[in-house]
Amino acid sequence: MKRLIVSSLLLTLGTAAHSADGASPSSVEDRLKKLEQELQAVQKENLELRRELGVGSGATASFVKPGARSALEVRLGGYIQTQAEFGDTGDARWTGLSSNDRFYVRRARASIFGSFLEKFTYRMETDFAGALGQQSALRAQLTDGWVSYNPYDFLNVRVGQFFPTYGWEKRLSPMLEQSVELSLATDRFLPDRQLGIQVGGGVFEKRLGYYLGVFNGNNVNNNFNDDDNFQIVPRLEVNAWRGKMADRDSFINFGVNATFSDDTSIAVPSEWLVPGRTTFSGYRTGLAADAQIRLGPVDIWLEDMVLFLDPNNGDDFTAYGGYAQATYLITPKIQALAKYEYYDANNDESDDFTQTGTFGIAYLFKGDNLKVMLNYLLMDVAGEDDLEHKLLLRLQAGF
Repeated sequence: MKRLIVSSLLLTLGTAAHSADGASPSSVEDRLKKLEQELQAVQKENLELRRELGVGSGATASFVKPGARSALEVRLGGYIQTQAEFGDTGDARWTGLSSNDRFYVRRARASIFGSFLEKFTYRMETDFAGALGQQSALRAQLTDGWVSYNPYDFLNVRVGQFFPTYGWEKRLSPMLEQSVELSLATDRFLPDRQLGIQVGGGVFEKRLGYYLGVFNGNNVNNNFNDDDNFQIVPRLEVNAWRGKMADRDSFINFGVNATFSDDTSIAVPSEWLVPGRTTFSGYRTGLAADAQIRLGPVDIWLEDMVLFLDPNNGDDFTAYGGYAQATYLITPKIQALAKYEYYDANNDESDDFTQTGTFGIAYLFKGDNLKVMLNYLLMDVAGEDDLEHKLLLRLQAGF
């Protein structure tokens, strides 16, 4: 429509200029006056069209109109990740699942996000399929639901349900994962989405970042607190270097974080439960460090985690784990992966150490927004005499 209006206007200008040659001054003045009137009419029509489409100055058309008068931006997004798996059952990430080969929807999410009142942003995301478990029916649930106040770079306040800023791999968007599945240690140690409040920001041109969160500590979609205590999660991040290598933005980042929680009755991985109990009560203290290094086509992620558990009924013990991962962009569309991960559920036990090696290849049709990933996992699983083998295939598309 805009192109039609502009074309009509140019045609009118050309006709007026051609007709003006040889005309009297008064005639030219009359025609210019008429042309100005027509231009005003076109501008009015264009303004009305922009209002109908909900488009601001310099913006692209959006067919979603804000419901609140104060809203500045409303955007829709989402993605879907479909998977296939073949081979053995695998480690604790697949505990309780059969070894049957299968196709399934790993994640299917839709989100609404944007900003309002200039200093506020928000996000609401629903997941229609979000687990490795075998399900007879898929159910929708809330994943993210938060509002942030962002008055300065050094101050951001977020309230609602979201991932505590603890660790690295798990709190990334699943669209940015470089392996098909998170490491076993990440799956076990890092907190799930929680209800709470977090303050954070960046200083020194965002080279130093800080976060401090206070949460109920009862995991995702639990609108209660199991006691009067809260889960405390602090984190510091350092951007040690930024630059260019091989025409690609490169950097070296480090992070350290902790989590402190006094629990009365919460769900934790089964290997941390006192025999005869289905929930955990006691103290949990977690410490973790991570690094992300990009040098041209090479990405390296490192993360190490330790958790001290002191149950009210039973002896205290320590669990630890981590991973080292490297990817290499062979071409702008082909990425190779190698990953080593380890997990010890209880350092007092001698037969609960799991190691996994992952080797993969990904084809990036359009970056992370459309890609296919193939991973082969070789697992030395605690309690298993033979090595476990698993093949994972993922197709993901974002919009």
